[in-house]
Amino acid sequence: MTKEDRFLWTVQTALLQNSIRLSFMETYKKGEAINADQDEQFSRIFMREAVRAATLIPADMDAADAADEFCIHLLRGGKLPYWYARA
Repeated sequence: MTKEDRFLWTVQTALLQNSIRLSFMETYKKGEAINADQDEQFSRIFMREAVRAATLIPADMDAADAADEFCIHLLRGGKLPYWYARA
């Protein structure tokens, strides 16, 4: 498995877990399900960005560390990873 494969596997797992968590939180908080269209659109954008990011991981960075930085940025609004920034 390549570094890119490990990155994408880790990011996909994080996205699935986050989507499930958000769905349950919203359902119990508001008594209704989240907007499925918005959730699906976010998931598509997230995965497209993950594919792009996988090709940008620095050679000296571990795939799991890159996935952490990527997911924290996109899912929690954390700092933009230097290696992921667009020129």
